[in-house]
Amino acid sequence: AYEIGLAIRRVAEPSELLRKCCRTVVVHGGYVAAWVAAPPPGAGDLRVVAAYGIDGAQWQPGESPCKGDDGPCGAPVEALERQRTVIHLGKAAMHWRERTGYAIRGIASLPLTLSDETPAVLSVASLHDDTFDPDSVQLLEEVASDLSHALRAIMLESERQRIEDKLRASEERHRKLVERNVAGVFRTSPDGEILLANEAMARIFGFDHVGQLLEVNASDLYADQADRRRLIEEYLAL
Repeated sequence: AYEIGLAIRRVAEPSELLRKCCRTVVVHGGYVAAWVAAPPPGAGDLRVVAAYGIDGAQWQPGESPCKGDDGPCGAPVEALERQRTVIHLGKAAMHWRERTGYAIRGIASLPLTLSDETPAVLSVASLHDDTFDPDSVQLLEEVASDLSHALRAIMLESERQRIEDKLRASEERHRKLVERNVAGVFRTSPDGEILLANEAMARIFGFDHVGQLLEVNASDLYADQADRRRLIEEYLAL
């Protein structure tokens, strides 16, 4: 759990974080392989998005390890559908022995709750029947929970940054439109502070440059300040 915490604190890119966590689970947990799978956009079979395994016992990104001869199968599919930890031992893990060529004796799959739109599942494989004791399962569930929280935080931060960038670009387009407009344009707060103005508006009011206009309260530009108050009241009543 300590090593997972280090990865979460140091890595800010989702796919890299998933790869590091898979490696950490295998190296420090004593498992033969670990992978994260998720359905592609528009649903479909689970596809590997990150994996790590000892001596090549791993899936490649894009593979569909849960697809059997009779359709989707295995602990990862059950964990995703039931949204709880699913463990397959002994004969129940036969699918994985056939798919990997390794003597896998157990598979544990844990859902990652990223968001309603982004389901995923963390799976680990063991060569021993007794690997998934209650303490080990609890530790894996803590790892899955920490990883889910970290990924949600990264996704929220990415969305926040995307919105900020979009707003910044929109504001820049608006600013350029105002500055280049041959007509006088300005925007004020309700109390009269001039928030934005162009050079054309400054010239209309007899100022040498827009900086001088920005130092004036908009109310002082009206011959009758009651006209401004009436305009604000009419606007707020819309």
